[in-house]
Amino acid sequence: MVMLIITIFPPPTDGDGTDDENIEINEDNQLFVDVLDTTQSLPTCGHQNAGAIYFTLDTQQFQKCEPIYGGSRVVGSWKAFDLTGNIGLNGADGLNGTDGLNGTDGKTPLFSFAESFNCSSEGSEFRLGYDENEDGVLQLDEIDERFDLCDGENGLHGSIGTPGANGSNGTSIATLLTAVSPGIECPNGGTKLDVGTDDNGDTFLNLNEIDHTEFLCNGADGANGSASSNTLLTRISPPSHELNCTFFGRAIEHGLDDGTPGGIAQNGILETDEVDYTTTYCDKFVFERLTDINPNAGNSTDTVTRKQVVIGNTMFFRADDGTHDSQLWAYNFQNSTAWMISGPESIIFSSIREFSTIGTKLYIVATAINTGLFVYETTNQSLWQIGEDFLHLESSFSYGEEIYFIAQDTEPYGALYVYSSTNDSMWAISNGSESFTRTSYAGDLRYTHSRITELNGLIYVTDNDGVLFAYDPANQSLWKTGPLGNHNTMPGAYSVESVGEQLLIRSASGVNLGFQQLNDLWVYDSRNDSSWELQVDVVQFTNLARDHDPTFKHDSRIYFWTSVEINGYWTSHLFVYDSSNSSYWTEQFTHNGSVLTQHRSIIIIEDIMYFNAYEPGTPSRAMFAYNTINLTTQKISNMGTIWFAIDYESSFIFSGTGDAYGYEFWKASIVQQVTHS
Repeated sequence: MVMLIITIFPPPTDGDGTDDENIEINEDNQLFVDVLDTTQSLPTCGHQNAGAIYFTLDTQQFQKCEPIYGGSRVVGSWKAFDLTGNIGLNGADGLNGTDGLNGTDGKTPLFSFAESFNCSSEGSEFRLGYDENEDGVLQLDEIDERFDLCDGENGLHGSIGTPGANGSNGTSIATLLTAVSPGIECPNGGTKLDVGTDDNGDTFLNLNEIDHTEFLCNGADGANGSASSNTLLTRISPPSHELNCTFFGRAIEHGLDDGTPGGIAQNGILETDEVDYTTTYCDKFVFERLTDINPNAGNSTDTVTRKQVVIGNTMFFRADDGTHDSQLWAYNFQNSTAWMISGPESIIFSSIREFSTIGTKLYIVATAINTGLFVYETTNQSLWQIGEDFLHLESSFSYGEEIYFIAQDTEPYGALYVYSSTNDSMWAISNGSESFTRTSYAGDLRYTHSRITELNGLIYVTDNDGVLFAYDPANQSLWKTGPLGNHNTMPGAYSVESVGEQLLIRSASGVNLGFQQLNDLWVYDSRNDSSWELQVDVVQFTNLARDHDPTFKHDSRIYFWTSVEINGYWTSHLFVYDSSNSSYWTEQFTHNGSVLTQHRSIIIIEDIMYFNAYEPGTPSRAMFAYNTINLTTQKISNMGTIWFAIDYESSFIFSGTGDAYGYEFWKASIVQQVTHS
């Protein structure tokens, strides 16, 4: 039998003025009542236990024996009652109180056990409270409620009976904590605490073992606020569209959290009425035409400026002023002047193909009377030819103090030539019967794409049959790295470029689709001397190299445009090859939800890629900026077709068409406007 202990004041009576026999009240006003499992367990009610009180668990009620006197014997019945007094009359509604202050953030509920001092026999005190100082321990001053779980008092010693059978092990107290979502019990969420005896001894509190449930609720979050009305707040937002910030912009607003004239003070939010001053940064692209090479060109394409390089503060490029054909020109950024470079009468260029530089010297692959290699010394403005004329010469490439180029001085084969600027000597590196000279072209590709490059101190070159050679300048040896597939019937590789530890080789497939030329892509890995063809569908991907679509390398990737046939229409994609994992893919750009087509040119400056393309519904090209970090595309100008572009002192220089000009040189710069209000 279990004894139920209730602490009350004042002590109860049975209502008849007499003490009941089985109710014990100690000096601490604790009421001890016997507990039975069911009402069937109650003893017979008679004169011998009149006034006795028990608590039955199945009804959760107190049962009292009330005798009926009469006749020769006293009989009675058990009647249920509770200790709750009669419900009083409802009082009048009180006045509404003033709104309370915002509550502070809720604290973490904790509980602990301690020895009970309120039990006449042994027992435990169960303590509940919030972790006010957030140290994870329920301190004495943090206790909000206490519950005593007391052992029953020892009864009087009875006579020694016969030894009984061994009893089962006693039960332990178990608890269960469950998180509570915001709801009826806890509007702001909290924790549900269930307490009971571990009847089955599995150390867990099962649902059928729960004797008491308590909800420990979180307090409502207080509103964010400022420490005082003198707190300075800041708000950053995009600038007004009326400013036309074509590249980047932001408006920074400041003000005190004082609520004036129409805001809310100390709410931690800078409201419009609280803004005291604003600083606006507006970045715009500004385009400046550097020079007019052919003033008579108008909107025609007579003026063509391509393939520029910079030495010091002077840019060198090839241009046609409408009179002298393709000649060497210069533009000085300091004095903003442009001029055609003229040399001896014997050096009048009819065509310029390639540029290379070593120090202050500019090396030119060009045609005067015959094709040759020429040099221009920028320090004294002198121009002369190196060596003799060649039947064919192309693919100039500078490395260290040497110039490498593919040339043919006699029929039928060409060779790889080396010119040393240190001793002004030139020699040919024979490759046996293989021909380095390309006699047929898949379009005019000579202006931008080299068949020579350098990787890890070795010079790599492709011949007309698509064979890749390696040349070691240290011992002047030349050898095959292995054929790149069966290229015997193809016009040959027209481009080899180093990317990371690999080479990317582009070659014509020998298949023409009208004005389109199908291409092949090959990869050579210098680490294991292996090569393979990228599985690009040559029926779709064409023109992987064009003289107006140069490649651009950025980190481990190489970018270039390619044409893709979709449902009989040609559109351009950006082809990307990543040498770090030998992966490749195409990208297509959109602006305002529309797909851009027929991209031209490419340059990447500080993770921003610049190009121009057609936007659906527009008659001409526009210039766009693509952010390679957040993958967004922004229109920056209605400038027409862009050709070659170079990075120069935080600006980029490009040749393109303006409103009333042919192809001329332009400078695109970012100008930041700062306004205060």
